[in-house]
Amino acid sequence: KNPFYITGESYAGIYIPMLAHEIFSTKSTINLKGVAIGNGVLGNAPLIGMSYYDFSLGHGFITTGSYEQLIENCCECKSGEVLHECDFSKPANRTKCQATEVEMSGSPNPYNVYDDCGANSAYLRLFNKYYAKAFNKLPVNERPNINCPHEGYADYLNLPEVRKALHVRPDDTHHWSDCGGSYEGVSTDQRPIIMDLINKYNIGKLVIFNGNFDTMCDHIDNNRFVDSLAFKKDGHYSEWKTPDGFIGGFVQHYEKNLSFVLVRGAGHMVPHDKPEAALQLLKNVIGITQF
Repeated sequence: KNPFYITGESYAGIYIPMLAHEIFSTKSTINLKGVAIGNGVLGNAPLIGMSYYDFSLGHGFITTGSYEQLIENCCECKSGEVLHECDFSKPANRTKCQATEVEMSGSPNPYNVYDDCGANSAYLRLFNKYYAKAFNKLPVNERPNINCPHEGYADYLNLPEVRKALHVRPDDTHHWSDCGGSYEGVSTDQRPIIMDLINKYNIGKLVIFNGNFDTMCDHIDNNRFVDSLAFKKDGHYSEWKTPDGFIGGFVQHYEKNLSFVLVRGAGHMVPHDKPEAALQLLKNVIGITQF
């Protein structure tokens, strides 16, 4: 009977709504009160390319000229369609699109663009393998291979004593990695499922939150996703603070307990980058405090 909340990040944007829907649809005894999805993959592939380029322009990673060329050559827009709904997976001119030079001048860590790590980092390789499928790969100049700050946990999880503590079979020779590549299913649009959670099952709270330094699942894309659900906004987009009085980020509430939350200064892994803000966010989600 205790209140139950589901939280997660990244690909959890696919399986959290599905899991929550399963709990409600099967009339489970689990007392599900809400979900929180951080920097989530929400299945909205056509929007990803546009938001990535908007993000890159806003952070100075591409020039306005490159941006305009990308829109002209790489974005298929139908008559009357708003710009951010252009489908970058179907370039208007494939030859010119592939020839368009994208001037990258920032960090090659797509999970946190202000982290310092090299062009050969595992995160960049992961970005090029999966995320770039939504649009043309972006060239990145070769740099010294400085590991991204998050990459140490892969070494840790592969330590013999850690594998033993996790009950990994001694005869299992596989090494832990971010993405093993064993499953490459296509993400499905979560709008119908999320609409069910809100309208049909009256979920207590549904929070989509993003760090604003992440390009893998960026805040622009997720904000547009939430807006596309077409719920009435409750108040203005406003700042929220951590207990020490610093700005934790910004929040937009909507009717029916839906919220979009920006965590200032965080990348893809919000609790790692901004632990105090993440704790405050969690307290707000479960109702201990309010935004």
